[in-house]
Amino acid sequence: MTQNLISNTAIIISFLFIAGQIFKDKPIYSSYSRKIYAGVVAGFLGTVLMFFSIEITESAILDLRHFAISIAALFGGLISSVIASMIIVFSRITFWGLNISSMTATIAIFGFVLTNSYVNHLNLSIKKKLFFMTLINTIIVYGGFYYVLNDWEKLKQMIVPFGMINLFSWYLVSNLVGYINSSNENYRKLKEDSKRDFLTGLYNVRQFDQYLNRYIEKVSNKEEQLSLLYIDIDYFKKVNDSYGHEAGDYILKELSLLLSTSIRFNDLVFRKGGEEFTVVLPGCPHSRSLEIAEQIRKTVEDYTFTYNNKQQINITISVGVSNYPETIDSIEQLTNQADDFLYMAKKSGRNCVVSL
Repeated sequence: MTQNLISNTAIIISFLFIAGQIFKDKPIYSSYSRKIYAGVVAGFLGTVLMFFSIEITESAILDLRHFAISIAALFGGLISSVIASMIIVFSRITFWGLNISSMTATIAIFGFVLTNSYVNHLNLSIKKKLFFMTLINTIIVYGGFYYVLNDWEKLKQMIVPFGMINLFSWYLVSNLVGYINSSNENYRKLKEDSKRDFLTGLYNVRQFDQYLNRYIEKVSNKEEQLSLLYIDIDYFKKVNDSYGHEAGDYILKELSLLLSTSIRFNDLVFRKGGEEFTVVLPGCPHSRSLEIAEQIRKTVEDYTFTYNNKQQINITISVGVSNYPETIDSIEQLTNQADDFLYMAKKSGRNCVVSL
């Protein structure tokens, strides 16, 4: 008995590592499709565990399939655990037949789902949640086998080894689940941080290139419009020299918020580097992009930046605006034209918007 249950534990650990890689980029709870997918994976795990089970009688088998449902409940909630349980029940009846043992197992499995879903909503750590899930599931298993066997002596023979293996498995699985969950969260954070400018939180120049290339492909295929704003803070060096670099950083962060709140919901703001920013406006006509650029310029001109609650700083910006296909007929030259118009704005006295 012990050897087979330890094999179950090894299978669970292997599946956890595989699932950790499958759901590495996005957490299971992020979408219904991922919850469904997680339920299918957990259901398959439960099915595999049954093939390494212990035959108590010709129709009654013992294994650790309840861990599959607990893990599904922990990360995918009720949806994942229900799907996992349905797959496990279907496999149980298909491969071991419809009998009193399989019917009792079905009731027990849905008991796992209900109790595990309840425990999952408690304000506890993952380790404690899994402990209580394992404890409740073990009690349910004992009750099911007592009903099927109706033999207290046989039940006593399995209580201690099954209980010990459940405790051993809980310890290994809970620590591994915690490790995988923490590692994946750190991976997602690092991945997201690599897309963002460390100071302003805006998407960085690398993301600008990726997004722009994506929009260019989309615009080219669907013959849509695409506008681009290049923005530069006027005389930003004087701000740093007069008030210090910390004040300059404050200006950059506040300006990022101003830009983000001055655009349409589907537009994107990027920090190109230094005091330069870019705004991508998909599906935006040239006339509308000029209105947005002028609105941004006027908002910045009228805004007073208050640093450390005492130093009041005013700045202006210069903006270059290009649009495909109204200002240029080659979309690959869109960025070059916006840069040229920004240069013209700087040469024309600054604090202005320049385009065709």
